[in-house]
Amino acid sequence: MIDIYTNLATPPTDALKTIQAGNLRGKSDINPQWKIEAITAQFGLCGIGWKFEILDKTIYPLEDKQILLYMTVALFIKNGDSWSEPIIGCGGDFIVQKYKTGLTANDEAFKMCLTDALGNAMKNIGVAADVYRGFCDGKYSVREERQSVEPSTTKTSNKAELPTPINQTKPAFPDENTGPQFLMCQECTVEISQRVHDYSVQKFGRPLCMNCQKAVAK
Repeated sequence: MIDIYTNLATPPTDALKTIQAGNLRGKSDINPQWKIEAITAQFGLCGIGWKFEILDKTIYPLEDKQILLYMTVALFIKNGDSWSEPIIGCGGDFIVQKYKTGLTANDEAFKMCLTDALGNAMKNIGVAADVYRGFCDGKYSVREERQSVEPSTTKTSNKAELPTPINQTKPAFPDENTGPQFLMCQECTVEISQRVHDYSVQKFGRPLCMNCQKAVAK
């Protein structure tokens, strides 16, 4: 099973897109369609070699008339003749978001939220792991040191080592030599979208996923 994780870890160069505008201009983004292609190549067609189930979706209106959407999915992969245990992923996005020009509805919110949740579930089986570990630099190549990375044997803490904290008022894309190239929740370290990041920093002063935002707001 470790071979499966390794096989899914490195996206091809054509699956890493350059962001052309905004605060993340020049940084890389993983094409979500590649993730589907990767697990299809590994396990077979959706419904035969892998499948998913939407466990929960919650619409959460805010006082400022913005509307959040949360979704939790269970991903299943075929293991021989049987299905795996559920692999959980959570996602979030805005159905209605507030901009300087006013409120704007997002008619693709459910699709984007599902893509986000599935992507987070797929991370648990190694999909694009090299990008999340920071092994892919700005030139879309896998660094050579990946082959020599081994778990640390030094006993410093019982906690798992997390990515280096970032300046929480800025986008969570670090320089190509400093770490993972993705936005993440400060509390649970799950990947979050640019929209969720910006809203959370404005509302709570730090980047939080929608689930953590909801917990803080209670």
